[in-house]
Order: sequence, then C-alpha cells, then structure tokens
Amino acid sequence: MPPHTKEHLKRLFRSLTDSRRFGKGNFRHKLPDMLHLVCAARLSGCHTRKEIIAYGEAHLDELRSEFGILENGIPSESTLHRMEKAIDNDEFSRLYSKFACMLAQECRPSATGNPMVFAVDGKAMRGTTQSNGRSPDIVSLYDTGSGIVLDMEMCQEKSNEIKATPKTIRRTALPEGAVVTGDAMNCQKDIVDLIRGNGHDYFIALKANQKEVRWSVEDELPKMTPDEEYHSDVELGHGRIHERHCRVFRDLSRISGIGKFRDVRAVVEVETRTTRKSTGEQCAQTRYYITSHTGDARQQDYISRRHWAIENNLHWELDTLQQQDAMKRKDTQTARNNDIIQKIVHAILSFASHCRLPTEIANSKEKMKTRIKSLATMAKNNTKFAFSLMAI
Repeated sequence: MPPHTKEHLKRLFRSLTDSRRFGKGNFRHKLPDMLHLVCAARLSGCHTRKEIIAYGEAHLDELRSEFGILENGIPSESTLHRMEKAIDNDEFSRLYSKFACMLAQECRPSATGNPMVFAVDGKAMRGTTQSNGRSPDIVSLYDTGSGIVLDMEMCQEKSNEIKATPKTIRRTALPEGAVVTGDAMNCQKDIVDLIRGNGHDYFIALKANQKEVRWSVEDELPKMTPDEEYHSDVELGHGRIHERHCRVFRDLSRISGIGKFRDVRAVVEVETRTTRKSTGEQCAQTRYYITSHTGDARQQDYISRRHWAIENNLHWELDTLQQQDAMKRKDTQTARNNDIIQKIVHAILSFASHCRLPTEIANSKEKMKTRIKSLATMAKNNTKFAFSLMAI
C-alpha cells in the first residue's frame, strides 16, 4: 500500500470540528480519540455504546500503544452520546466524502472493458422516527467498482429522494465514462439533465411513476424487434437457478413521451427467470430501463446487474453486520452521524477487500458481500487485525 494512504483516517478525524461547549464542563476525551475507539469497536463487532465501552476497557493498553489515544481512559456512555449529537452533520459528511473518494480512487479496479457504474439509492434508518412518524432516508452515491459510498444526503422530513439525489451528484466528481444508475424514484427529467450536464451517462429504472412512457413501452416493445440481445450464463446460487435475457431497443419513435428525457439512446428490457432447484417452482420478472449509454446488450445487462450491488453489498452490510436498523437514535442529527461512522467502517472493509485481502479469503473466489463478511469476522476475532485495517 502506498505510504501516503496511512494518514487518511487520522486526517479525517483531526479535521472534524469539536462542537462541544468548552465553556462548561470538564472535557477529558479528545474527539479524534473517541472516533478511533468507536470505529475500532465496530470493526470488532461492537454496536451499542455499552459494548463499545466494554471493548475499550478490555483493549485500552492496545488502543494507547497503537493509536496514542485515550490517555484519560474510556469515555462514559453519556459522553459518547453527546459526541454523536454534537458533531456537525454537514461538515462530517463533507470530510467523509473527501476521505472516501481518495480510498475509492486507490482501490478502484483498472480498466476491465466494462462501464464504471455508480448507483444512487436511499435507505431508511428504521431505528429513528421523525415527528411525521416516518424513518429518515439516507441517499447514498455508491461506487460499485470499489464498493465505497462516495457521498450521502439525508432526505428532509417533508421531502424525498428526488430532492436529495441531485445534491450527491453535484458534489461528487465522477470519472470520465461514469454511468449513474437509479431506481424509478430517480426517473426524473431534472435528474437526467443533471447527469448528462456533468458529462455522464444514466441508466434508470422505468416504472409507473412515468405513466405515459411506461405504458407506451409495455404496449410497443412486444411488437418491435430488439436491435441487440444478450443471454447471460445460467447461474446457480442459494438453491436457485437464475437466467437473464437482456434486449436493447434503439428505435424509440413509437415510444410516447420519451423525448422529454435528455439524450435517451435506448430502452432496455431485462427479463429474469428464477427456478427453485428443490421444488421446480419458477418465477419470472421483467424490468425496463431508459439509458443514454450506447454500449451493446452485454454491457447494458452488466450495468443493470451492477446497480443491485448497492442493495446486495452496502445495505446488506449495514443491516446485517452493523445492525443499523436495530440502533435506536431519538433525533435525526445523531442518526445521521451514526450512519456516517458506519459508512467509514464499511469503507475500511471495502478498501481491505481490494488492497489487503488475506490469502485465505482471496483464494475463496467469493463475491464482495462474502469477502466483507469474512473480513468482519476476522476483525471481530483478532484485535490486531482490526487495528491493521484502520491504518489507512
């Protein structure tokens, strides 16, 4: 690993403004020290504040020798709570994005012949409830190549992903040739215009929120001959047989209303068939997408599959390994800071999966989700390994 990467995490924590009221009280613990403690504990499978404190007490000497922190001992549960609540959300998110973009650039795979796909999607933080009774949504811009979230934005209480998505796209400098993918919520003229205005391509799901276009696609495509087709290899996983068939339609003259989307080059139809091996039960689903990307059917199929990495890797890891939905936070500010800390832990694990993967995991040829789970298990069982992951 290049030497200059070893200061990324320290620089992130030291750059964050300590917003606690220093005119009152006795401040025994530095903000970077507490953030190091929380990240090390969460890498080791500790989630609640009580678990983090117990972890710190058990490994205090190692934390001091490794990071030079916590000279006054372990902070209390109330101190950790005040820390989470006092951090400025916007500053923390901005510093995280700078940190994440540097890591992603260092571990993003080299040219593979496939498009670079960046997925946008929202996730509800179910451990927090707003005054309107709903859980706040966090929209993430996810680099599917490196497996790292580059930017995120919390939806305002009376708003939704349509307002939050453009903010993440505007703030992030994506590489040339990037393809931004999104679900049907993001199938909006303004979002498409923004993506194209930044010089990138889009690949966005088409559903009933765009009624005229969707209904026209459903009516006309069965009568049309696709310009290109691609059948992916049959796959077996989790006791199910998966088949995919991708069709690309470039003549859009018969599709009503599609002209309002800037530079739309094709409608993509992806049909999936799943057969449960034990029972023979079959399930078929057809999805439609609009895209400005000019790639062939194989590339279009690749893009559609890569979008699901934000669900299958990021959201799965946050829920399953980091227990995000189980964490109760009374206010949205604390919840958002907690989400940023969890994204830092996820970035550390994703970076390790590309740049410092242990031999026993690298040889298993498993997917990203399994590699991250294996890294998290090793960190939980080996304190020195967890500390080594934070040396970035």
